[in-house]
Formats: sequence, structure tokens, C-alpha cells
Amino acid sequence: MSSLVSTVFRAAYWSFLGMALFVLLFSYVLNWTAALEQPYSIEYEGHVLWAVHQMAQGRNIYDPASLSAEPWAVVIYNPLLICLGALLSRLFGTAFWELRLISMVSAAAAAGGLYMLSRLSGVRVSLALTGVAFFSGFLVVAYWSYLARVDFLGLACGIWATERFLATWKERAAIRSDSIEGYRWAMILLLLAYFTKQQYFVFGVAWLVFLVWNGRGKIALKLGAVTLGVGAAVTLFIQLVTGGYLQHLLFATGLPWEWATLRYPLQVMSRDPKTVVGLCIVLLGLLYTGRLSEPERLPMLVMFLSLLFSLYTMGLRGAYHNHLLVTICGFTWWLTLALERLPVWVAALAAATVLVSITQPEISARRIWEAIRESANTGFWITHVQRSYPRRAHLLAEDPSIAVLAGLEPAAVDVTTLMNIWRSQPGKLDPLIGEIENGKYPAIIVIAYDCRYRRGGIWPPPVMRAILKHYVYVGRVHGNGIPQWIFFPAEQGSLRANDSGWHPDVH
Repeated sequence: MSSLVSTVFRAAYWSFLGMALFVLLFSYVLNWTAALEQPYSIEYEGHVLWAVHQMAQGRNIYDPASLSAEPWAVVIYNPLLICLGALLSRLFGTAFWELRLISMVSAAAAAGGLYMLSRLSGVRVSLALTGVAFFSGFLVVAYWSYLARVDFLGLACGIWATERFLATWKERAAIRSDSIEGYRWAMILLLLAYFTKQQYFVFGVAWLVFLVWNGRGKIALKLGAVTLGVGAAVTLFIQLVTGGYLQHLLFATGLPWEWATLRYPLQVMSRDPKTVVGLCIVLLGLLYTGRLSEPERLPMLVMFLSLLFSLYTMGLRGAYHNHLLVTICGFTWWLTLALERLPVWVAALAAATVLVSITQPEISARRIWEAIRESANTGFWITHVQRSYPRRAHLLAEDPSIAVLAGLEPAAVDVTTLMNIWRSQPGKLDPLIGEIENGKYPAIIVIAYDCRYRRGGIWPPPVMRAILKHYVYVGRVHGNGIPQWIFFPAEQGSLRANDSGWHPDVH
């Protein structure tokens, strides 16, 4: 009888896993194809495209002067993705599809690296695939896998760095050598991850704690010193070349921490059945054996160390749930190890959970299709501004990619970061408000929410009052993944788009 029950659960497991992998693959292909065809921003991508465009033209994206004067640009990311994007921009022209393609290839590489980590840890092929399905089914993973952002390139480098670290550890653990020569590829990939996005240093911290935990403190000290030394040398070189690299990276440290900001990504994760079921499986695995095995130590460290770091960074005003990517990586890796020790019915439950929550990637598609629906309006106004104003004219917009695509200069870059910093230093807004009152900008594009309610969502109320007093609404566009409204100076207010957008009361 037990053999029959086991056979039934095994058949259910393979059925659920096969269906989940098929639907996930179909969803990703559909979403990725649509994202590659969308010429305008889907999410908060505009500042990355601007940085790529600047670097492709040989300009300094870390100019310290830009932090206190137009174009009020702040680049809070390390330069690796921007350098790759600039190379593609020189070859094919500046466009979002190039950066999104990098993210998609990196997402596939991250899933492959997670599979290899599970296999290196002694997990069967089927359970390693279950981990990949679990990972790919999270909204955070699906949502950021197609965006022109730094997240997935850095994550892929970090995962493969950890794969090389673990492979070297397994090869050299028996001989107990204190040499770090075998870890060179792990260190190189870790540095690439860090110089894509700063938060991925947490992979390296997990390695060091793992080495100390396993009684190899001397290797941990050498590995940490060499990696830190090379990273510091590269950082110093970039700082000397740009003159403002560190100032840009440290600019966002002035952002306030808010529980309301942290609450949203935690709610996103807690509402996903995979989170609850996955945690129960991990705990069940610990109870089943009564101990934390050595293969589980590294994924556990990756998960908890990254979560502790993310609880701070996700609470900074303007942060989003992409900070959870490393935590999800460690979580799903640990999950596969727990499944390896548990009965087959638990694996069937895990696969069924992925299948039940398969709508998560579909949620991420809504931003793509919303952007596509608004493409006509966005294209109309970009073309109009491009034809009406000379090159080098300054366009004030939350999404600087609109200015880039129109052949103009953005008056502000990464507006969310700037405005959040300036809320505590309102005097820094005076030059911007003065330029608005003087009618300097041929067009201004701001988030529709701020126009409707004037509560200071992105743009503070003094800025909105100046815009609504001296400019008039003429149409809507789609920028940074949200509805935006375009304003012209009051004397040009007779021009209207053929749309049904709400016209704000400027009096």
C-alpha cells in the first residue's frame, strides 16, 4: 500500500512540476518578447538609459557638479552594466531593448547558476529543477527579469561566483590547503557582481562566514583581504578618473528609512503561497534531521545575511522589492536541500504550490501591456517635442529617457532619489522652482498622481504649484512605468492631444 501511495505522489509531483515549468517558460517568453518590442520605459528604467547614452558619447556620468546643478543627475549604481550598455549603444544606437536583453540573458544565467548550486550541494536533478521553478515563479524575479536595470546582471554574476566558490571548496576541503589560488574565478565574478550593483557584496560576506564556521578562518582572512584590496583599487581608479564616483554612490545614504516603504515588499512576499509553503518545508527538513547539515550552511547564510541587509535598504524611501532577489536565491537553494531529505509528497506539495501561484509572472506583465497601450501617446509627444525644439534644449521630466529619445537634454535625472533627498533640504529646490517660473523648459512631464492630488508623491508641493501656475496640461505619456502628464508653457496651451485625460485646475 505504501508503495502505491508513493507511486501516486511521484506521478503527481512530475505532473505538477512539468506543468509549472511549461507555464513559467511560456509566460517568460511572452513577457520578454513584449518587453523587447516596447520602445519606451516600462518601469523606472529611464535613468539607466540616460547613463548609457552619456557614457556612449564619452561623457562623465559621475560628474560631481551634476549633484548640485543641472542636469541634477545622480547615478547611484556601479558602472559595469552601464559600460556594457554603452558598448551596445555604440553598435546599435541607444534603445531599451539592448539593456533588457542583458537582463533576460542574465536571468536565464541566474536560474542556471541556481540549478548548478543545488546539484553541487548533492540535490537530484528533479529537485534542482523544482528550485528553479520556485525561484522563477516569484513576482520579484519575473518582474525584474526584463527591465533595463542593473539587478539581474549583478545577481547572475553573484550566483555563478558562489557556484565557483562552492566547487573550489568541495575540491580543496579534503586537502585542507590554505591557498586561495583556486578561488580566483569566484573572486573575479564576485567583483563583477559588486561593480554592477553594490548590494551583491553580501555573497562574499556569506562565503567568509561559511569558511569561519567550517574552521577555515585563515582562508577567509586571505580571501576577504584580496577581494577587498582589488575592489578598493578599482574603486580608487574610477574615483580618480571621474572625480565624483564615490559622491554619487554615497548620495542616496541621506534617504530616510520608513516602515511604510518596507511594508510593501514584505507584503508582496507574504501573500505569495510559495513563501509560506517554502518556509514550512525548510523547517520540516530541519525537524526531520534534527540538525543543520554542512551543505545547508551556505544557502542559509546567503538567505539570512541578505535579508538582514535588505530590511534596511528596502526601507529607504523610494526603494522597491528588487532588494529581495538575493534572499530569494538563498531561500530556494536551501529549499532544494530540504526536499532532498523529505518524502516525495513534500516535493509534490512544493511543485503544486508553484503551479497554484503561477499568476505571479502574469502580474509583472501588466506593466508591459500598460506601457504598450500608452505607446501611441508617448510616441506622439516625443515626436512633437523632437520636431518643435532644437537639440540641447532642456526637458524637465521624471523619466529622462523621454528627453534622450527626443534628442533633448534632461533637466533632472533619477528624480525619485533627488526629490527624496531634497525633502529634508527644501532650499535646494529654489533654483529648480525659479527655472519653472521663468518658463525655461519647453515642456515638463510629471507623474499624474502628483497633478491630481498635489500631495507630493514624487514632486514636492512647491514644485507642483509652480508647474500648475506657469504651465498648462496638453496630454499624457507613459514614463517610468506610470501615467505621466505633459505640460507646455501657458502661451502654448492651445495645443491639445486627442485624448481624454483630466485637465488640472491651474488657478
